[in-house]
Parts: sequence; structure tokens; C-alpha cells
Amino acid sequence: MFDFFLNLFPRKKRRYYRKQLNATIGCYIPAFFEMNLDIYGNMDVNKLKDKKFALFLHEYTHFMQDVSTYYGLSNVFNVNEVIKSMHLNLTTSLPNGGKFKPPVDIMQNNMLLKANNQLLEITMGLEDNIDNFEVLKVESKKEAVPNNQFVQQIDKVYVTTTAGDRFQMGALAMMENMAYLMERLCVSVCEPSPDYPYSAAEKVANFIAPSFGKDKLMVLALCDVALQASNPGYYFCDTLYLISQGTIKYLKPEDVYDDFYTRQSVIYHSSTIPNYLGQFRKMANTVIDQEKKFIATPQLSVFWQWLENAINYSYDLRLNHRYFLLEIARSGNARKSKMFADYLNAVGSPLMMNKCGKFYCIPSTNVPGDGMCYYRAMREVCQMLAGGKKKCDMKSWCRQSKIKVDCRCNRKPWEHLKDRNKCPYAVVWGSFNLGNYQPE
Repeated sequence: MFDFFLNLFPRKKRRYYRKQLNATIGCYIPAFFEMNLDIYGNMDVNKLKDKKFALFLHEYTHFMQDVSTYYGLSNVFNVNEVIKSMHLNLTTSLPNGGKFKPPVDIMQNNMLLKANNQLLEITMGLEDNIDNFEVLKVESKKEAVPNNQFVQQIDKVYVTTTAGDRFQMGALAMMENMAYLMERLCVSVCEPSPDYPYSAAEKVANFIAPSFGKDKLMVLALCDVALQASNPGYYFCDTLYLISQGTIKYLKPEDVYDDFYTRQSVIYHSSTIPNYLGQFRKMANTVIDQEKKFIATPQLSVFWQWLENAINYSYDLRLNHRYFLLEIARSGNARKSKMFADYLNAVGSPLMMNKCGKFYCIPSTNVPGDGMCYYRAMREVCQMLAGGKKKCDMKSWCRQSKIKVDCRCNRKPWEHLKDRNKCPYAVVWGSFNLGNYQPE
């Protein structure tokens, strides 16, 4: 169902997210801000049973990673650039509109975009699941990056298991283990998960620096700050080795953040961006400006206003309340955490789809209106451009919103641009100025 959308991701990440989207429990769709959850009925966070709330919290943590970390925003930026490049390729090849046959490729001369795709693929690490493993060896090595004019080599971390398997440790392990830790620390009961990727960071930490690794809050903090780096897996393991050698001493989880906020950015090395927080702010500004320029339609202003609010609120926490995740985790029950409640109220939720295909969304108190449906609509349009998917799967949203649903939704959803009460798909199609374009 989601294969066309997955063409927007690098190959490794694509295979992993296909597994996630086919899972029966739930998934988060990065850059398009959507949570699919194995929950029947209403998604009232306060009324969910513990197991279902643990599922919600896990996927919501991924959303927080998207808007509050450098690595998450880098992926948002890259996916937006892929969309822009496909759009530019189409409108350049057919400047006056007309019929076209998907897939629409990115511009072949966009070397920076191709380089970023390659680096995201490399730094993600293994995309598969491993039910059980124990660590035998962890090693890092510099490897050449082929056909990349911007980065010639990169540090990779490899884990060898006692069973003789070997895998690359990357950002995926940081993201999933961090979300799984939030589940276990904040909810009384949660679903068991495969060791990789859901406990990989803990296992590696226990192997390299056992006294550090046995403290779940320490590992949570290090996963979080590692995602502020461009190469999270290397940052995570390099820091662990510094701990094991006694070069760095962390007495409490807060020390992980305090040390991180003093470190110099390895990307920019400038007086104007002296540290990782400055690096995050620069990427945040880039993504916000990107959204404003690309989605300039007044009807879709709520689209980028929602994201701008989510990013800026997260940045303010990084700047003024740097231990906010620890505060949520220490609550023992996220539903009783004031910090979590404040975040949920101020930012809201991504679009959420339950097991029955019905959509829900927790609105932000800071941003009026409901723009989340347009992210899903953009994904539908991108699935069509990238792979020819013509059926729109937002019909349940439109029925909920009293928007006309008919046979065009399954064959030619872009034709709803002619309707007076336009569906989200048609609004996005029109905002891309594709009214004169006809997919075949």
C-alpha cells in the first residue's frame, strides 16, 4: 500500500519502513508526520489502555525526534528536496502542462540531493530486525564514500554478535531504542520487541561501558544527543569509548546533555555556529524557510505554521529546558507528566490513523486550524509522482470532513481540483500548479 511513498527514501530506509508499515502494531511515517496505530475506536490519549498508550508514546517519540533533532530535520529537509526536484523535473520537461507517465525522477544534475540521500542511507545502519543477539565486538572504521563530491569518507560502526553476525550500528538503532526506552520508563506494560533495533543501543552501551549502559536514563540521554549529530551511530559509540577510557565522566544523565551542549559542531566549525545547538537551529531555520517558499498557497499557510510551531517549541525546550525528556521519563507515567502534557498541548499530534482507517489529530493550542491532513495529501500526491499510485487513500478523512467522495478518488483524484469544496489532495495538487497536468 505504501511502496510508492517509500521511493522517496534511500534504499536501506525504504526496506525498513516497508516492514514497519506492514506490521500489525504501528508505525510512524517520518517527514510526512503520520502515525498508524493498532487501536480500534477513538484515540483519546487519556482513555487508552496502558499497552495502547505505550504504542502511542513510542510513535509520538519518533515524531518528537523528527522535529527536535538535527538528524530528524535533516531527513525532513531531504524529503522536501526530493519532492521539489520531482516537481521541477516535471514542470521543466512539460512547461505548458499535458499528459505524463509516472514515475517522475529527481533532476539528474542535483548532485547535492543525491549526496544527501547517500549519506542518509549510510548513517541509518542496518534496516532489518534481529530477534536476539549478544555483542562480541564493536569496531569503528573509516570507509570511502563512492561517487560523492562533498564527502569522501565517513566513520562507520560495526557490531559483531556472538552468533557470528555483523551489522552496522546507525541512527535507526538510536531512534528505536530511545522510543522503546520511553515506553518502558513511562508505561507499566508494553509489547516485547526484537533486540535489534529496539535494544541495540543498550546492548552496545553495556558492552563498551557497562556501568553507564545499565542506567536506562543515561542511555536514553545519549541516544537523544546522538541524534543531534549527522552521524548518530558513530557519535554514540565514540562517546561510549571516551567514557570507558575515563576521558569523560558522567555521574548523572543530566551530565550527558551538559557535555553535549559544550561540544563543537563537526559540520560547520564556525564562530557563528559554535556548537550542536547552533547546528540544530540552522537546520530548523532552513526547513522552515523551505516549507514557506515551497508551500506558498494561502490556504496551506496552516501547513507550515504547524511545523514551524512544532520546531520552535522543541528548540525552546532544547535551549531553556534541556532535560525535558528526562523529566518525562522520570515521571514513570507520561500521562501524569506536566512536561509531556505541555508538549502535547502546545505542539499537538501528527495525523493519526486507527486500525479501522479513521483519522484523528490532537490539535495544537498554539496554531489555529487543522493542517495535518495536507501532509497526508502531499504523501498521496508524491506516491503518484514517484510511482504512479492513482488511488487516494484519504476517503475516510473526506467522509469525516463531509467532502465529496466518488469514483474519481480511486482513478483520478486530481480531478477534484474542479470541485467547489476541494479535498486535501486537490488542494495540494493545485498548490503545486499541476492543474494542467494529466497523469496517464
